[in-house]
Amino acid sequence: MFMLSGHVSKSLEDTREQRDFPGYTNGLMQLTPGKWVMPSDFMDIADTIFEIKYGLNDVVCMDYPGSGGTALQELVWTMRNNPDLDNPDADLYLNHRVPHLEADAFMHSKKLPSTRSEVLNTFNSRCPNGNVEEHDIYLQMALKAPGGRTFKTHLSPSLMSPNLLTDAKVVYIVRNPKDVCMAYYHISRLAKYISYDGSFGDFVSYFVNDQLMFGPYWEYIREMWNQKEHPGLHIIQYENLMSTPDWEIKRLNFFLGTNLTEEQMAKIVKYTSLKAMKQRAVLPLGYNPDEICEEYAKKEGGFYECGGVGDWMVKMNKSQGTQIDSWTKQNSKGLENLKFNYDKIIIRKDSCTVFDNEIRNGTS
Repeated sequence: MFMLSGHVSKSLEDTREQRDFPGYTNGLMQLTPGKWVMPSDFMDIADTIFEIKYGLNDVVCMDYPGSGGTALQELVWTMRNNPDLDNPDADLYLNHRVPHLEADAFMHSKKLPSTRSEVLNTFNSRCPNGNVEEHDIYLQMALKAPGGRTFKTHLSPSLMSPNLLTDAKVVYIVRNPKDVCMAYYHISRLAKYISYDGSFGDFVSYFVNDQLMFGPYWEYIREMWNQKEHPGLHIIQYENLMSTPDWEIKRLNFFLGTNLTEEQMAKIVKYTSLKAMKQRAVLPLGYNPDEICEEYAKKEGGFYECGGVGDWMVKMNKSQGTQIDSWTKQNSKGLENLKFNYDKIIIRKDSCTVFDNEIRNGTS
C-alpha cells in the first residue's frame, strides 16, 4: 500500500514480533524506506496525519517511546497554558490537553476496555457531527482542539507534514539509548495495548535490530538531528531536563515565546518534576488502572518506575550493555556532536545535582 508520505507498507503477519507483542491485536506493518514498524491501525490515519495543516501557534512534542515524552507534554502545556498553576484544565487527562496524534494506531487494541466515558464526552463536545464508531476518534478530537494547540507524537519526521517545522514549532526530546531501552521495555510489559510477553534479553535484541514499534531508534534521531539548526526546532536531552530543569525551562521559554517570569519558571520546575507528576497521577494514554497489566505493575512498579537517568546501570547486565554499545558505535556515525550522559543522576539534600561517577571518584 502506497502512502502520501512516499512510504510503502507491508504486513508483518505471523512473525515473532506479532507473537511477542500480542497487544497489537490488529496486526503490525513495516513501512519503507526507513523500515518503520507500526501497528496496522496506523494505516487508517497515516495520510490524514501527513496532511495536517498546522498553525504558527501550534507546538508538536516529539519523542521516540521511552525518551521522556510524557514529561515534555506536561511541561510544554503548563508553560503555555498554566503559567500561574491556576488553570482548572490542568486536572483534565493529559491527552485531552495534549492530544497524541497517532493514538488511534494503538488505542483500539482488543486488550483494552471499551472507550472511556471521559474520552466520549470530549469527543461529543469537540466533534458534535463526528462519528464515534470510526477508527480515528482520537485524531478527530486532536484536530478539533482549541487554537494554540499542543500535540504529541512518536512518529518520525518523514511520516509528518513536510511543512511541519515551517508552519509550527517542534520540541524534540532525546534520551540515551540504554535508558530508552529499559523504559520502553517497562512500558511494553505494563501497557495492555502492547502486552510484551518476552524476556528483557529478547527485547534488547528487538531494540538493536530495529524491530520495535515506532523504530528504528537511530534513524528516528538522525531524521531530526539533521535539521537541528532549523529555527522551528528545539532539541532537549532528557538527562539535561532531569539534572538542570531550571536551565532547560529557560531555553524552552525563549523558544516558545512564553515570556515567563523567573518566579513562574521556578514554580513550574517543581510542578512538572517526575515526583510531582506521579503524585498528581499525570498519565499518558493507555496507562489508566484498567489499561495496565496489574500483576506486572504490582511487581515492577507503575508508569514512572523507569524515569531515572542511569537506571540501566542496575537493571542491564554487562552483555546487554555491550550489545547496545556496539550497536550505537555502528549506527551513530554523523551524530558525533550528540553527546549522551549515561551516568546515574543523584539529587542530594542540598538540591545540588551530581552524577554517580563523581561520587565514586570523590570529585563532588
